[in-house]
Order: sequence, then C-alpha cells, then structure tokens
Amino acid sequence: MTKMLDIQTRIRQIDDQIQVLNGERAALTKERGASDLIKYALPGEKLTRKNITKLATLARIVDYLRFGPSRTTAEISSHLANVTGSSMKAATLRSHLHRFKLHKQLIYNQENEKWSLPN
Repeated sequence: MTKMLDIQTRIRQIDDQIQVLNGERAALTKERGASDLIKYALPGEKLTRKNITKLATLARIVDYLRFGPSRTTAEISSHLANVTGSSMKAATLRSHLHRFKLHKQLIYNQENEKWSLPN
C-alpha cells in the first residue's frame, strides 16, 4: 500500500515538473525576437505587425521539421497547438503553408501528403 502511494506521489511530482517545463517552453517561444524571425522573411520584406504572426508560424514549423521526418498538415497543426497553447484555424494554416510552398520555404510531397524542408 505504501509503495503504491509513493508511486502515485512520484507521478504527481513528474506531472508538475512537466507542467513547469511546458510553461518555460511557451515563455521562451514567445520571447523569440524579431531578429530571429527576420531570417524567415523574404528578401526585402520587413517585419510588421501584420506579418510577424506568419513569420513566427514559419519559424515554429521549420523548427519542428528540422528535427524529424516530413509531417502531414494535421501533425503540423497539432504541434503548433501544443507549442502555442491555442489552435490556428485550419484554413489559415493551409494558407500559410501554401504561401511558404510558393516561396520555396517548404516542400509539399503530394504522394505522401507531407511537408518537409528544402535541401
């Protein structure tokens, strides 16, 4: 009985640590400054109030794709929701992805319906 309580207590402690780390991750993600985002802008494009969300989205997608295999739109959407704590409308995400594809910032493979980074 005591061992079971110890295990439950340890699980709660780990859950608390995970919650703290997720909060730190969200805070660090928000702190990504304009200097980090400018590298995702098109040549000649300036950071504005209107495009900073688009560039932040691209930065998060690039970070996600950099450390894993190509991903589906649903996987990218789920990841963005986990990182930002809120979900982006599907149509908005598809518009962003399409724009990134047009500007050769992302590649879409129609055969497996997955997104990846250009080589």
